[in-house]
Amino acid sequence: MGSNNEISVLKVDLWNEGVDPSRGDVRDFFTSTRHVRLYGIDLSPAICHLANERMGEKVEIVCSDLRSQPFKGASFDAILDISTVDHFPSTSLALLVTEYSRLLKPGGALLIIFDSAVTFLWALQEVQMRISSRRKERNPFSPFWWPLYPWHVKNAVKRHGFKILVEYSLDILPWALGLNIISRIICGLRLGRGLQLAVRRLESSSVSKYLLPLALQYAIIATYQPSKD
Repeated sequence: MGSNNEISVLKVDLWNEGVDPSRGDVRDFFTSTRHVRLYGIDLSPAICHLANERMGEKVEIVCSDLRSQPFKGASFDAILDISTVDHFPSTSLALLVTEYSRLLKPGGALLIIFDSAVTFLWALQEVQMRISSRRKERNPFSPFWWPLYPWHVKNAVKRHGFKILVEYSLDILPWALGLNIISRIICGLRLGRGLQLAVRRLESSSVSKYLLPLALQYAIIATYQPSKD
């Protein structure tokens, strides 16, 4: 897919592209998309329609089930799964990773970011969400949600021919609690901005993966290295 001078990238789940762009979209992963051919896939016709309206011709959008995608094998140089795998039951994890391995070219890159089940913070987040839901209508696109254990995802990735390159804990306390009152106050202070920058640096450091209990999300970057048998 694409010419020899282009890299083909697939973004699974188009929530940010169609519904909530506040945290960026697929284009933000690249300093330039001049030689990048972008594809997006989502199960929801409504979200695909919204993404098409917002992204136009910048992303080729397909409406389909992620577990059985209509692309040919070895079509992509990279696949971006940004909190998508945690919207499927854990029983679908192996099927999703199998599909990713089918679609990636040898040496291709896989980024998976998912909500981690190894933290006490989700209990606090749930209280915050319940309070918020009383103030406004329930989001019509609200997905199902299954936080995952990082070691389960890592094992699934390794079993399907991937080599893990790096792994990080993300959304570390206090920003893991979201846009609550404490975060707003801290981030509004000059000292708070410095602390926020320090947390972001910590997330990308070598010790980040050991901070699981304090982080809402986990990120894995792996490369597909199929056996030559």
